[in-house]
Amino acid sequence: MDGREILDWRRPGLLDKEYQNLRRGRLSPSPEEVDLHGQDAREACTTIVAAIARAQQANRRSVCLIHGKGHRSENRGSRLKGLVNAALRQHPEILGFHSVPGNTGAVNVLLRRAR
Repeated sequence: MDGREILDWRRPGLLDKEYQNLRRGRLSPSPEEVDLHGQDAREACTTIVAAIARAQQANRRSVCLIHGKGHRSENRGSRLKGLVNAALRQHPEILGFHSVPGNTGAVNVLLRRAR
């Protein structure tokens, strides 16, 4: 996956207003930041699942995952970015996600409300 590519996905049913706020980076409160740099695929998946669980336990609606742009991955592109994209689409607690405005090396993630 190209490090400059914008990640953008929303689950059907996500309100347009919430989606626009996500796209614009207008999340309240500010999301917890989780840095995935230097992690392999298994570690990153474990970290993502744990971050989502922590955020929901704290009644937070969002988390920011820093995956990087793949500058140190030679010609392979951003492996972590592709992994984050796939993992978030499959996670049942994710309503949507979008690259941080002005930073395609990080993604804001909108979570379901804690039950």
